[in-house]
Amino acid sequence: MTLPPTLTIIIPTFSARGYLPAALDSAARSLGPRDELLVVANGVTPEYLQELHALVRAPARLIVLTQAGVAHARNVGLQEARGSVVLFLDDDDLLVDGGVAALREELQAHPAWIGVAGAITKFDEAGEQRADSYRAGGEMLSPLRLLRQSITTPGAVLLRAEALRHLGGFDPAHVPTEDFELWLRVAAAGPLAGIPAHVLRYRVHPTAVSANVPRIAAQALATFRWHARAYGTPRYAAALRRAAAQIAWYYRVRLRGTMREQLRAGNWRGAWTCLLLLAQFQRLLSSYRARAALWKLRDGARAEPIGETDALAFPYLAHSTSNDDVAA
Repeated sequence: MTLPPTLTIIIPTFSARGYLPAALDSAARSLGPRDELLVVANGVTPEYLQELHALVRAPARLIVLTQAGVAHARNVGLQEARGSVVLFLDDDDLLVDGGVAALREELQAHPAWIGVAGAITKFDEAGEQRADSYRAGGEMLSPLRLLRQSITTPGAVLLRAEALRHLGGFDPAHVPTEDFELWLRVAAAGPLAGIPAHVLRYRVHPTAVSANVPRIAAQALATFRWHARAYGTPRYAAALRRAAAQIAWYYRVRLRGTMREQLRAGNWRGAWTCLLLLAQFQRLLSSYRARAALWKLRDGARAEPIGETDALAFPYLAHSTSNDDVAA
């Protein structure tokens, strides 16, 4: 009988918010006797470091870094990991019992896969589940599908450690969307799969990085543009821009809500930042619509709707047996 791959769970932490003990407990329940847990403290205060020494007990390992930054902390954890597969858990999220085991079984059954993603449910400070949860399916996740249906957080993804090292890990230049940028690279190298198993409970709270909508939106724009220039063929870039145009709808809604909140609070600078970002997303949408109209006049064909996949744009899709990504 083949033994399952050894696992390393890596938890980066920066500040004492009271969430880490629950994250540690959920990680410990997901480990087998051959697995390990790493906690990477990146640029923490002396007071929090003292707290971490009390919380992180053997066989878990605590790695202390003077340099702050979540991407750097994850990459150091990746280099230190002894497991053949890795999972990066944020210190405010919770693993679901049995979820990691389901991911590991799928990865063991499919040696060609680089990684596998599970389902996420979101919960608020009161512990109530939110409606806007991400559900993976039994499908292959191309770069374009990831743009349409984001994995959201590394805690729901199990990855082969050597493949991730070969890809260079997380890119600090793309913080705070460094995880999303990595998924695009992983899926382009592929295969990356999604399964319906519930893996992670994602905590929504005011101090989370994702709560800063203008910062996330601005970096998402930069990530789209960088990927369109740096990776793949011109057709990859065109498909990426179409997907970015679709995501623009999502960020326009979030930015409008944030702008209204800033205006009610009298924060004119914050509202102006949101307005400038809204204008950039609007230009992206207008640019796509103009190109789609030209294609229609040139080819006499129906203009492609925003976000429709061009399957040939992605070398990854040669690995996929699903037709979901090429459906109109």
